[in-house]
Amino acid sequence: MPNAVWRCGLLLLLLFAAASARGGSEVRVVAGKDATLACEPAITARKRMGPDYDGPDLVRRVEWRQNGAIVASYQQGFAVDAPRQWWVSSARMQWVRGLYSLVISTTEVTDTASYECRIEIDSAFDAPYAEKPGVVRLIVVGKPDPPGRAIVSSFTARSVTLSWPHSATPPHIPIQRYMVMVSYGNRPDLNSHKLVYANGNETTLVVSSLRPYTEYTFQAIAENEAGRSSPGQSVTARTKGEAPVAAPVIKQIRNGTDGTLIVEWEPPPPMTLHGPLVGHRLMAHQLRTGAMKEWYVQGSTTRVHILRGLNVYTKYMISVEADNNFGYSPMASMIVTTDEGVPSNGPDVTSLQVKSSESIYLSWVPPKEPNGVIVSYFVYYLTPGREAQPVISEVNANTSSG
Repeated sequence: MPNAVWRCGLLLLLLFAAASARGGSEVRVVAGKDATLACEPAITARKRMGPDYDGPDLVRRVEWRQNGAIVASYQQGFAVDAPRQWWVSSARMQWVRGLYSLVISTTEVTDTASYECRIEIDSAFDAPYAEKPGVVRLIVVGKPDPPGRAIVSSFTARSVTLSWPHSATPPHIPIQRYMVMVSYGNRPDLNSHKLVYANGNETTLVVSSLRPYTEYTFQAIAENEAGRSSPGQSVTARTKGEAPVAAPVIKQIRNGTDGTLIVEWEPPPPMTLHGPLVGHRLMAHQLRTGAMKEWYVQGSTTRVHILRGLNVYTKYMISVEADNNFGYSPMASMIVTTDEGVPSNGPDVTSLQVKSSESIYLSWVPPKEPNGVIVSYFVYYLTPGREAQPVISEVNANTSSG
């Protein structure tokens, strides 16, 4: 370019070049990464001016503004003082010389703003294309703020339905997905928990595969491209109970006095109770007739009970079930026979014959309710006219006459 053209550059033109027809460009970066903001007026000038762009004294001044405030500037007049010529307001900012781009290193969420690049060139150059400022919208994406406290809307024995509020600000959107941290007990446990993921960025979730009658703590977590938020405020809920899934264990059944059985047992394992142990139900089914008697033993610590009012020398199926107020467990059963007892009635004499002056022949049938195994019979007789004790004769049980 002729020197006369440089000397006549008394007037300066302030160029505002648009980054796009829609009023600027957008740079999106995750917090902690570097962001490079392109100076569109400088890029446009370089394209239009060609080799002249690098001529001496052509670019007089460049400014970068953040929301209207100057944060970096280049001034051609301070060539002998580099810090003043290439000035930046922060140690995290630096120039890309030639294109006058601005690099912001180790970005922070607070760097999110609208940036403008303004360039002054020699007025000898006509620049009708520079009608609007070059605008760059920088969005530094930080980890989301924690969601609000979850709300339990419904629950069953195996699931809990949750929802939670969350207001994400521009540096945190879009939220890519939500998840819920599930811990056992009534307090969060960072060392022992599981994460259940919601469907994308929906703020409701059904947490399933839970244990009945178990207390859980739930905390919502948001995630975007910068990472996960810290867990939100916790909420605690207990699932509903259901009937125990395991049977008690019968340790032993022994006979007591006539018509009684002493039953000892252990309740089901705690993890199978699915509710508070409130008692046990004991049943005695008479196998021959199907008659049944039932006893209820309250409390969670009782482990032994006496079944009274049973028939002697009778076979029973004894059953024990655990109760947790939500239902009964499977039964534990054992077949036992009560001890023998005294026959309820005696044998019936069917015939009596006199054989001689010294002997008689007697026959009978066994008792209808012997209440045990008959091992022998006793025949009592007394000689008339004599005041003496009756004579007793023992007869083998296999004999029905004598």
